[in-house]
Amino acid sequence: WKPVSANFLEGAHDGDYHYNACRVPWRLGTYELTSGDRSLHAGLESLNAFIKQSTGGDPHQVKAGYRVSTGTPGQSYASYEDLSFTAPFIVSAEIDARHQTWVNALWDAVADGFPTASGSYFGNSIRMISLLVASGNWWVPAP
Repeated sequence: WKPVSANFLEGAHDGDYHYNACRVPWRLGTYELTSGDRSLHAGLESLNAFIKQSTGGDPHQVKAGYRVSTGTPGQSYASYEDLSFTAPFIVSAEIDARHQTWVNALWDAVADGFPTASGSYFGNSIRMISLLVASGNWWVPAP
């Protein structure tokens, strides 16, 4: 996989780990957790290692976007956190019991550490879906 160039889809942050990409840990993690298919496991573990290391294990240090080329928060969003980015990491961390301490820290931060503001539909929707998956309450339809 390689990132797309800027302005490929929506804007200058296309190709960065930005608002279109923030759902990747939730989506790929959900796939592994519900299907048992571990073909994406190594990639998810790489993502988990990156975010745990870059935050020092503090979920409130997950930033609202990263430059894929450097692994650092991009200049325009390096100073703030956003529920849309933090919540999906609960799901990706659940793929291995070794991450339980990180899962617990993420759960506490996401469930109680962000206000449920009326203007944050996107983040609150991702929070709800991530917590449903992480708690084992995600419904998987039968084939």
